[in-house]
Amino acid sequence: MSSLLKVIESITNWLNDDVFPDIKLKQYADNELGYVKVSPVAFSMFMPNREMRENSEEIPCPCALVQFNDATDYLKTHTGTVNILLHLMIWNPGTHDSETTAENVISPDMKYSRDADGWKDAVIFADCISQKLKAAGNINGHRILYENGIKTYPYKEENAIIDFYPRYFVEMEFSVENASATSPKPYQKYL
Repeated sequence: MSSLLKVIESITNWLNDDVFPDIKLKQYADNELGYVKVSPVAFSMFMPNREMRENSEEIPCPCALVQFNDATDYLKTHTGTVNILLHLMIWNPGTHDSETTAENVISPDMKYSRDADGWKDAVIFADCISQKLKAAGNINGHRILYENGIKTYPYKEENAIIDFYPRYFVEMEFSVENASATSPKPYQKYL
C-alpha cells in the first residue's frame, strides 16, 4: 500500500474509531421528532454513490470526507508532508422543541422552528475535531504538524458561502508528517 494511501486511510479510521463516536448530530428521520442523533461517518476521498451505500435513499449526514490537497516527499530525509482537507457536512433544518425541553419528552404539541442556525452545529463539529487533533499529537503514527496550523472555514464556491439549507458545510485543513515516505534505491547515491 502506498504511503499516501496509508495516511488517508489512517486519518479516516482515526475519525471513525476515535473521534466520531463521541459526537452526536442530527440526522433526518421519519419519526415524531423529525430527526435522530447519530455519530458522523468519515469516507476517504469521495462520497460513495447510491449503489455503494447501505441506505441508498440519503447521503450519509453528518459525515466527513478525508482528502489530500497535496503531498511532498523529501527524498534526502525519507520523510514527507501530506496536507489534509476535511469536508464536513451536517443536516439541521432548525430548532426542535425536544432540544429545549427535558430529555425524552415527546408530545403532539411539540413545535419545530425553521431557522438558518444549523451552521452553528457545523462549527461545533469542526471544533470537536480540532480539539481531538490538538490532543492527539499523531494520528496512527503520522505526526500532526502543529507548526502548519489547523485552518477552518465555511465551504465556498467562487469566494461566496453557498446556502445548501438544511445542509451546512465546513472545511478544515491540517498537515501530517509522512515518515514512511521513501526514495527509490537507485537514486540514493545521488542524495
